[in-house]
Amino acid sequence: MFLHKVSDKQLLIWVTSMIEILSIEHDVIYALKTSLCFFKSNYQEKFNFIIKKIESGFSFYKACCLSNIFPKYCLDFFKINEDNGDLKNGLVDLKNFLSWRVEQKSKLTNSMIYP
Repeated sequence: MFLHKVSDKQLLIWVTSMIEILSIEHDVIYALKTSLCFFKSNYQEKFNFIIKKIESGFSFYKACCLSNIFPKYCLDFFKINEDNGDLKNGLVDLKNFLSWRVEQKSKLTNSMIYP
């Protein structure tokens, strides 16, 4: 089955949950498993795939690339911040970017509907 990339709104919810979980428990695999509930079942398969890849030795970035559900800009955030050893703060930056992006899309949509 072909899956589209995850939407910005879904990503925002997921990234927010990952930040909260990583603030308490610093294990990325635990955070991924816990945050699975924020996605539809078809995406949960992909997240289980990511978890298995990480457990087998892949980096978070590489596992996310192989899942093929994240937009390129998310993968760039993951790579840069994982390379810096600061994935949690990178997720905070991504959350801020996604919040802005969702807000801009909403404003654009509203401006096209409401004259």
